[in-house]
Amino acid sequence: MGEMEKLMKQLNNFVMKHGEDYDSVEEAIEAFMKLSNEAGAKGAAFTAGELTAEEKASEELEKLEFATSEREHAAILERALKLDPDNLEARLYQLDPESLEFIHEIKKLVAFGKTVLQKHGLDDEESIGKYWGIVETRAYMRVKALYAEELQRRRMLTAAVREYEDMLRLSVGDNMGARYILMGIYCQLEQLEKAKELYERYPETSAQMLLPLILLSLKYDDELSAKRYYKDLQKENKNCKKVFGRMEFDVESMFDATDAADYLADSEEELYIAISNVMADFAVVPDMYYYEWLKKNLIKPTASRKGTQKKK
Repeated sequence: MGEMEKLMKQLNNFVMKHGEDYDSVEEAIEAFMKLSNEAGAKGAAFTAGELTAEEKASEELEKLEFATSEREHAAILERALKLDPDNLEARLYQLDPESLEFIHEIKKLVAFGKTVLQKHGLDDEESIGKYWGIVETRAYMRVKALYAEELQRRRMLTAAVREYEDMLRLSVGDNMGARYILMGIYCQLEQLEKAKELYERYPETSAQMLLPLILLSLKYDDELSAKRYYKDLQKENKNCKKVFGRMEFDVESMFDATDAADYLADSEEELYIAISNVMADFAVVPDMYYYEWLKKNLIKPTASRKGTQKKK
């Protein structure tokens, strides 16, 4: 759990425990922030009363990065789960990503997480659609994203689509970027109508939305639409010429971009990440057709009129 999530959880607990002591929720939040800042200035961590079992379990999990042996690692997880048997992160850490059974265990964990959310009343109409904004649902969303990623890695694309679409149902704001991965899969499966519907829901002219639509349009032999989407992309991201104007595609730069922890919007890195999302199509067609098309259809710079005036 990150520091911001931890702070939000402490805030929720403070409002639940002490909200009635204030005239409004806003006043309770203001009081919490003041107490938290005062504690921070003294080098201490502010807690709203006695820690809950869930909070104690989270504190145990923070010790994992300092574990010096597998035995210590397992002991920390055991203590965390004893405090909070429903802790999804602790259960996830118990799984072996290298095991052939990993994907099946992740699937079971997703199902278990759903029962936990139901138990806490977080599967109602008020919560669904806002999951990332609710601290208690974030661990479930991370487990679900990992399951979708594992499905995708195994080329189980139809099943992966089901999970990513469900993630967007649960968290409409899509703070995890599921829409970008989903758009890339729609491109691979040649699901043009679904891709268009997704673009209507999230009408942003980012590379990760537009590049799959360009390739999909070309797959449907609709070059006019491809050129329209490409024009929008070049207007939004001024680095298209740097990426698509090379003699040959720069594979190394793509790997560097996908390995990086973050990237800037409308950057070269975002273009390479967008390409990586459709790489199964981008790289396998003969003669790098899509790359050559993108190179050929770069917008030509407008010729300057300076110095063209005739002498009198």
